[in-house]
Amino acid sequence: MIVVMDDPVIRKLRRNNALHTLPDGSEAVPVTLQYQGPMPALPRNERKRWLGERFSRLYGELRLDLDSVSPSGQTVQALCPVQRLPEIREQTKANEDRVDIVQTYQAQLGN
Repeated sequence: MIVVMDDPVIRKLRRNNALHTLPDGSEAVPVTLQYQGPMPALPRNERKRWLGERFSRLYGELRLDLDSVSPSGQTVQALCPVQRLPEIREQTKANEDRVDIVQTYQAQLGN
């Protein structure tokens, strides 16, 4: 299990002020959740609702942004409490899901 406080990605995000603060004062990391199982044959709005209900049921402690559901209806952005990240990673593996930390990169043109 990863000790989140020593996770190099979390340290980098903290240095870059890219972590968020939850209402209880704890740190949260922006993530994407992706359902990797077969999608139900539903119109996009219904897939969005289905995905939101599924992720809320499985990962209720995450702050889901249901307005960010991808066009395929399989990915949504969320905030994950930093201390819960290792547990969420394990849960997603068991549930046919994937969690990735959102990182922003700056590209610079060289001479």
